[in-house]
Amino acid sequence: MSLQLPPLGNLKYKREFPSSVLIEANINSINDDLMLPRPEVHGMTIDCETTLDMDDAVWCVRDGINYRVAVSISDVASIVEKDSATDKEAMHRILSLYLRDKVNPMLPKVLSEETLSLVAGQNRPAITFTTTLNKNAEILEYEITQTCLRSQQKLSYIEVNNVLHSQDQDFEYFQMLSDLNQIGSCLYRKRLGKKIDLDPGSFRSDLIIPELMILVNHLSAKHLEANGVPTIYR
Repeated sequence: MSLQLPPLGNLKYKREFPSSVLIEANINSINDDLMLPRPEVHGMTIDCETTLDMDDAVWCVRDGINYRVAVSISDVASIVEKDSATDKEAMHRILSLYLRDKVNPMLPKVLSEETLSLVAGQNRPAITFTTTLNKNAEILEYEITQTCLRSQQKLSYIEVNNVLHSQDQDFEYFQMLSDLNQIGSCLYRKRLGKKIDLDPGSFRSDLIIPELMILVNHLSAKHLEANGVPTIYR
């Protein structure tokens, strides 16, 4: 007997958001009661040049010979209530589908590109994974916190590559980007073993965000398992 899966809303056809979802999306807002109890953290976004739905930000500071890396993810659940019309529609869609000339989003654009997007200079609710890594990208400790993220800079992959390739030390976040480049490359090599040998002088901004997202997924799974929380691992 074959398992019949429900159609994936964002893969099978273009689906308009129901009016109930659009109404919810326009009244959902970020208020002081939500943000004041949260510690403020910094981050920067690295995306394609035209990206508007910025849902993750990164930050890195040296901690002696180690790296203190923070990855902040937009906290959608802070304003989208469980079992609400918006939540059910997102569950149906499963993901945001990025096509060559358009995006079929999981959430209405007023949420994904405005209210919850990690816009530089704006406070946003986030879940922040703060990890101490050694020079070999081994995890020494980590913590997961509900935070108030204030993004300091919106960068593109092209801009990051240009800064690193030109060794532009006048750029405010040059050292941080250099450290993140090193961490991303190290995580990549470690994950793939000896199959890929990157040039130590290579600049791969396209590795920074994907490798840190994989790290966050690993930490999430580790945290859920350690606390006995039932979940689906993928």
